[in-house]
Amino acid sequence: MDRLRVLCEVAEAGSLVRAAGSDPVRQSQFSRQIKELEDFFGVELTRRHGKGLVLTEHGKELVEIARESIGRLHDFQLRAQNQPVTFSIGSGDSLVQWLILPRLAALQKRLPNINLRLQNLRSVEIANRLQELSLDFGIVRHDALPESLAAFQLGKMGHALFCPKRLLKNAKPPSPRLILETTPLVMQTSDGVFMRQFRDWEAKNGLTVSKILECDSFPQACAALKSGEYAAILPTIARCDLPQDTYLEVALPFLNKRPRQLCVAWNPRTLRVRNEAGQVCDALKALLKLDAIS
Repeated sequence: MDRLRVLCEVAEAGSLVRAAGSDPVRQSQFSRQIKELEDFFGVELTRRHGKGLVLTEHGKELVEIARESIGRLHDFQLRAQNQPVTFSIGSGDSLVQWLILPRLAALQKRLPNINLRLQNLRSVEIANRLQELSLDFGIVRHDALPESLAAFQLGKMGHALFCPKRLLKNAKPPSPRLILETTPLVMQTSDGVFMRQFRDWEAKNGLTVSKILECDSFPQACAALKSGEYAAILPTIARCDLPQDTYLEVALPFLNKRPRQLCVAWNPRTLRVRNEAGQVCDALKALLKLDAIS
């Protein structure tokens, strides 16, 4: 089991050196243990690629079997000791902050003997880790998932323009155009699709944005919004963090023509091999629906 665990660690790290760290003794130990596995099974599990190692097809298959077996044994050990088992949930930073965390108390109440581990991951990483069984569940766009994964649709997420009311010149709710032309704007610019939609609308309407502060994530944009000096375009689920008496929310139809369909996703094998996985899955499906949140 120790040797299989080492093989899984090397596979997840992407190289023996990264898995073993800078300790040459540990590197030598890992290398020896993988060689012992190869001798035992009579097949090559890894091969040299540049300065690192990559898994052969036999290696990939053995890692898949080992992850499943090690996970089941670990769950058994925890249950035998009356300890809670842990399930991992991968999602982007925005969804962790505005979708999962506000519902965390309800999730934990529904899952009293289960620990949750939240991981901030990109969509591609989530899909890959679900397939590898190194992640239990993911909250992700439906169009980012391969057909091999199962999914339950949580609803469609749109965007809106949020502005501190103290920056508005009059009591009448202004148009998005007026806010954008007269108020400094903070924008999340790492999402190419989002930015193209905004720039197309800006050009089509002959709009000149007053000033833009660029950032890498929607939570960063929200933090700038809370400084009181900027308006911000954010996912509508961010409204849970923005009191209506302080911030004005203005709809942006041009960004919501193709709202993003979010879903909770999982590998069907996870439900077969982990006893409590169905319970976790049902809780996520019930408590993370967007219509229930909005």
